[in-house]
Amino acid sequence: MTERRHWGTVGVGVWITSGAEELGEGTGSA
Repeated sequence: MTERRHWGTVGVGVWITSGAEELGEGTGSA
């Protein structure tokens, strides 16, 4: 959850462009 908060500001645009479901798994691994 801590990593998701960090990406929430940096990958906010990519999160919506790539897809919340697709990036949701990528963020957990990265």
